[in-house]
Formats: sequence, C-alpha cells, structure tokens
Amino acid sequence: MTDLYTHYFANSRHDGFVEAPSTAVGNPAWSRRIDSADPPNIGARCLLTCGENIIIDGHSKIVAFSSRGGRLWERNKWPGTQVVVKKELVYYTSAKQVDRFESVDMNNDIRQEGRHIDGVSDQDYLVMFEPSKEDIVAQVQYTSQPDEVTCEMMVYRDTDKNLGFDWALGFPGKQSPLIPLVCHDSKQVVTSIPGEALVFDLDAANNSIGLKKRFQFPLGDHTSWVSCGPDGTIYWCGGDSEGLKVTATSPDGKPVWQWCSGDDFDLHIIRTVPIAPPVVTPEFVYLLTPRNLIAIRRDKSTEFVQYNFESLRGEFYACTALEDGVVLLTTRDTITQLNEKGEVMFDYLFDEPIVTPPVVDSMGRVYVAGREMLHAIV
Repeated sequence: MTDLYTHYFANSRHDGFVEAPSTAVGNPAWSRRIDSADPPNIGARCLLTCGENIIIDGHSKIVAFSSRGGRLWERNKWPGTQVVVKKELVYYTSAKQVDRFESVDMNNDIRQEGRHIDGVSDQDYLVMFEPSKEDIVAQVQYTSQPDEVTCEMMVYRDTDKNLGFDWALGFPGKQSPLIPLVCHDSKQVVTSIPGEALVFDLDAANNSIGLKKRFQFPLGDHTSWVSCGPDGTIYWCGGDSEGLKVTATSPDGKPVWQWCSGDDFDLHIIRTVPIAPPVVTPEFVYLLTPRNLIAIRRDKSTEFVQYNFESLRGEFYACTALEDGVVLLTTRDTITQLNEKGEVMFDYLFDEPIVTPPVVDSMGRVYVAGREMLHAIV
C-alpha cells in the first residue's frame, strides 16, 4: 500500500503533489451517503487515502470506505482536530481526551492508545499535528483567543525515548500567521511568527531548542502561504501591487529563484492573492487564485509560464498535482482534470457543493466529497 494523503494539502510538506497517476476519464462510478444518520452530522472536511481505502475526516468522526463504495467503519475523534494517515495507520486525537492521540489500522483495530500530546488542554489547539509510532511533532497555540497578549505558541518534538521533549521552543505573545509544515525528507520543520520564518531541525539534539534558522519573510507582509519540496527548498507565495509572486529559498533563507506576474496578466489576476500554498512538482510550481491556475515551468535555470488556466464555472476551491503534469481542480460543484499543457482531460459537474480537495487512490481513481455524499470518478 502507498500512503498518499495527510493533512489538507496532500502531505505534511503542503506541496500539493502526489507521486501517483490518475486513471480517471471523467465517468461517475458511485456516490455514497457519508452519514447514515438523519439529519447527517458528520460533515466531511477532507479526504485521505491509503491503498484502495478512502478515509473521511469529519468534524467529530472518521469514516472509512472501500474503493467499491462499501462502508467499512467509523470512529469518533475530538471535534475539529486533524487526522493523519501514515504507513497504513490512521492517527487522530482521542474523543475522550484532547491531550491524547490514538491510531487504528485499516481494519479499525487499535494500534496505539493514550499517547500523550504535551501542552494541550481544551482551551488550546494543535496548529500542527504530525504523529508516528515513535514520536509526535506538534505546534500548540495556547489560549482560545489568540489575539490576547497572553497567548503563546510552542513547537516541539517528543519521542518515546526520552522523558520530556526532545526539543522545544516557546514564543510568548506570538501566533503563527502561516500554516506550519514538516518535511521528513530534509529533516526540517517550517513555521513562523509575524514577519519571521522559523526553521527547526527535526533531528535536533536532545534537550535543545531545535531552532536551526530564522529569517525575515521573503515577501515581507505580503507572504500568504508556504510549502516545501522534498529537497528542503521552501516556497513562499503572496501578492502585492506588483502582482502575484512566488519565491523559492534554501532552508537558511537564501533566495534560489523568484517569479512575479508583473504586467503579463490581466489586472484582476495581478490584484488577487493565492488561495493555497504553492503546489510543487519536479517540473512545475502552480499558483492557485480564485479564478486562475498558473503553471510555472522550471527548466534548469529559467522559469516561465507554461499556461494560465481560467475558471469558467465559478471560483476555484482546491488543486492537487499528480504525476505526468496532471492536475485536479475543484470549484464549488465541479472537478476538472488538466494535462501538462493545461488542456481539459475531463470536466464533471456535481449536484451538490464539493467541500474537500480531490484525492486519488493507489489505482488512480479520483474522489471528492460534499457535506453529505462521497463521490468516485473513474
């Protein structure tokens, strides 16, 4: 089995890229009601896949389906918390205690139970939740009202090998303006405080603060999103009066390359901002705005726009990049698959609003969900 999805942006790097193909040609295979209760109360937030299984992350429940549409199992979790799939295990926060996490296998058998999440109470929340069999990497935001002066955030790694944290660092009076990420390939954690990027060493020495580098946002106050490639390159995007921008830096903040839309695009594109982190593949960097997907091709030392795909059916909601330059895009009620030239391979209209980013299973089938229904496209 291949674990394809964690979190909201395809993986813990938030680069929106899945090293898997789509075999779908745009035909509906099946639609299944997510919740058997009437009225429904699960409320799909995102989808995760493991092999041919589809995991629905709801507000307070996890529901598993097979690729044929069979309902496999469901399980309660703490309301509003993240679900992570790794190596055929589903990790989630205990429904009974917000400071404990558990894991189950694809048969819904408990594999871990009662693992402690340090520093969390029902007045705090996890901004980052990256668990495994051996450890947890987390970012906790203290106080339920982050705008208060007394708020504090803490970033840490905790393993079973040590008493207390492996490494940890707190930031009094701060909160992260960007969604933090973990890149296991380059052994780094990237997060932020207002105006500053923070890069932690995932394997930092025990009893250290773990902080490897801090530097000013490459795009200043206009930095909206961050993602990371498997080589550790960090991608920052945002928009200002000059246009849409994406900057790539090394883990120590040194610029690698930068692209700006400038005067090459219509005014409505220049004045907009991205709605998701930069989607990064070996060949492309994609910027998703409410009405456009801009594909920036990287060819050795140059970057150029391969295509600019404009939505004809309302505002875009999400983007997932697959192998061979294929991209899946969703709007409020459609899913579109593009090839590497930006040409439409298929376009499908649903009869309900779509609320999850598109995903694929290990056989290349495509899935999205509305609030009430799970849909399979083949």
